[in-house]
Amino acid sequence: MATRERRWGYAVVLLVVLAAGCGYNTIQTYDEQVNAAASQIKVQLQRRADLVPNLVETVKGYAKQEQTIFTAVARQDYNEAVNRYNAYIRRFPQVLTAKLLGKGPREYFELQTPGAAQAPKVDFSK
Repeated sequence: MATRERRWGYAVVLLVVLAAGCGYNTIQTYDEQVNAAASQIKVQLQRRADLVPNLVETVKGYAKQEQTIFTAVARQDYNEAVNRYNAYIRRFPQVLTAKLLGKGPREYFELQTPGAAQAPKVDFSK
């Protein structure tokens, strides 16, 4: 009977060891999954930190171009309004009304850029 009890004892110990080993492997697997998830969070935060300055520079560049476009459109709108006004006050009988009110033709908006009349010289020999 002592051998029988010993066998049962060994069997119980073996089952406990096997059960503990299975739990150990599961714990290790889940621990690695948590570490991988934490690493992904760090990667995404670093990526965001790297992209934000680039985004700011992109917006600055776009804003500069947008300002140039809006300025050009505003100048064109002004010149079209001046054209309509000047044409209107030169017609009869509006010419009489304009002279009576002291209104004369308006000047067009012209930006004087030095050297704008000549094309820039390009040298590809360098």
